[in-house]
Amino acid sequence: MSRIASGPFDINSISIPFGCYDGFSGDLGRTPATGHERAQGWNMSFYEIVDGSPKNIPVQAQANPFPFYAVTAVSSIDLQDFQAQSNVPGEGDPANHSLIDIGHGFTGFALNCQATVYDVTFSLINGSFVDFNTTKASPQKASIIKAPLQVGFGQYQLYQSAFLAVLANSDPVNATMGRSFSQIGMALASGAFDIDSNIQQRFRYTTNVTRVPKAPFWFLVIVCLLYSVFGMAMTVTAFYLRRMPEVREQQARLMVGWAPELLDKDSSRDEPSYSNI
Repeated sequence: MSRIASGPFDINSISIPFGCYDGFSGDLGRTPATGHERAQGWNMSFYEIVDGSPKNIPVQAQANPFPFYAVTAVSSIDLQDFQAQSNVPGEGDPANHSLIDIGHGFTGFALNCQATVYDVTFSLINGSFVDFNTTKASPQKASIIKAPLQVGFGQYQLYQSAFLAVLANSDPVNATMGRSFSQIGMALASGAFDIDSNIQQRFRYTTNVTRVPKAPFWFLVIVCLLYSVFGMAMTVTAFYLRRMPEVREQQARLMVGWAPELLDKDSSRDEPSYSNI
């Protein structure tokens, strides 16, 4: 990716040449020649490694993971001012994947990426993920996500993400673009997927097990409450009467009357019994 020559220029006639490999080069100052959505300043290409060199792949090619290049030049702020006012590394720093100050307010970058599609199984309990497992998806599934992007859908959204990636202070360019690529790719491919049945599932719901008429039900409730109140009242009354002198005197009389009989029964049990032979 080259800088724009200094001096006055016409924004509609600028030239920003780039070259990633033999099959992917051009000018970001021109609208791409192919693709359903063509954004000036943005281009991407999907490839595979053949004999150690990248080669373009057709849309119907199936692979997982699949590599691709993405190059962009966005109208942004001057990197010298940006580097002085931000904690994000500036031009040529590998930590920020080499933002390039193209000149005249344009900033560019090129990313060599690799996307992998995964099948996911998880447990969802009360709205929280308890178990989350991933396995690499088949190349056929991965091509469902790759194909719409490769034919040119979603290019405007990716280009807008490139604007935000240059200005992001918290994340590097590759992290911002990676999230955007995943979200846009899944959004474009969502129509090809269908809801699958759960491996295991449990439902909780409310149901009526019986129906009781209101009048008998409330009558039973009131009777039970009155019975409880009556029982508590009788208990309190018994404790109160037990402390009265008349009650204590009656208890003493009963004990005096029963004591001889109880002693006679105990003595008769202790005496040995004899029988005539």
